[in-house]
Amino acid sequence: MGFLVVIMGIGFLITAVLILPSFSEILKGAFVPRIPSETEAGVLVLGLIGTTIVPYNLFLGSGISSQKQTIKEMRFGLAVAVLLGGLFSMAVLIVGTSVTVTFSFEELAAALQQKIGPAGKYLLGFGLFAAGFTSTITAPLAAAITLKSLFGNKYPEKWATGSLNFKVGWMLVLLIGVLFAINNVNPIPAIILAQALNGFLLPFISIFLFIVINNRSIVGSQKSNPFLLNIFMILVIFITLVLGLNSAVKAIFSAIHSSISGNMYLIYISLVSALISVFVWVKAKLQRN
Repeated sequence: MGFLVVIMGIGFLITAVLILPSFSEILKGAFVPRIPSETEAGVLVLGLIGTTIVPYNLFLGSGISSQKQTIKEMRFGLAVAVLLGGLFSMAVLIVGTSVTVTFSFEELAAALQQKIGPAGKYLLGFGLFAAGFTSTITAPLAAAITLKSLFGNKYPEKWATGSLNFKVGWMLVLLIGVLFAINNVNPIPAIILAQALNGFLLPFISIFLFIVINNRSIVGSQKSNPFLLNIFMILVIFITLVLGLNSAVKAIFSAIHSSISGNMYLIYISLVSALISVFVWVKAKLQRN
C-alpha cells in the first residue's frame, strides 16, 4: 500500500511539474487564503482540509500504537502522512487547473495529453488507481478500528483484531463501496460530502484531543503538550472552527434558498471561534495546574 501511495504521489507531482504552473501563483495561493462567496466553494475548502488532515488518522494511529509502537513513532508516522497528504493534494489541485471546461476525468486526461503528451493519461491513471486502491484498504480498516474503540472496552473478546465483529465491520464498509461501484453511482458528491464532514468534525475532535493531551492525570507530566505545540494546536482549532462554521452557515442559507450579503457574518463567526478557543485554552490550562 505504501508503494502505491508513492506511485500516486510521484504521478501527480511529475504531472504538476510538467504542466509548468506559475510558481508565483502557487506561493500566493499557499499564503493568501481566498475563498469564493459561492456555497460550494466553502464545502470544497472544508473537504480539502478533511482529506488532508483526516480525523480518522487519529483512530488509525491509536490502533496501530497498541501493536508495540511507541508514541514517538506514532507521531512521526502521522506527521509524515499529513505532510505527504498536503503535498499530494497541492499537486492534484495544480493538475486540476489544466481543465478549463466542466470537470471530468476524460477532460482532465485530454488536457494533460495536450500539456505533456500521451504520458499524461497514464500518469493520471496510475495516480487514480493508487488513490482508489489505498483508500479501499484504509477506509474499511479505520472504520473497524473506530468500532473497536467504541465497543472493544466493554466486549474485548468480541472486538479483537481477528474477531468476527471486527471483520464484519470492515467488510460492510467495503461492500457498500462495491455496491456503489457496480451500480455506476457517481461517487464524487458522496466523496466531497464525506471529506467536508471530516473537515467539519476536525475542530471538535481537536478540542477534545487538546483537553485530553493537557490533562496530566491522563497522559502524565512527561507526555503532555509543551507550550509551543499548544499555541499551534489552538491556532488549528480556531482556523478549522472558522472554516467549519462558515461552511455550515452557507449550507443552512442555501437550504432555505436564501443568500448572505456582505462579510459581517464572518466577523461574528470569527468572534465565536475565538471565544471557544479561549475557553478551551483556559480549561486545558486549569487541568495542567
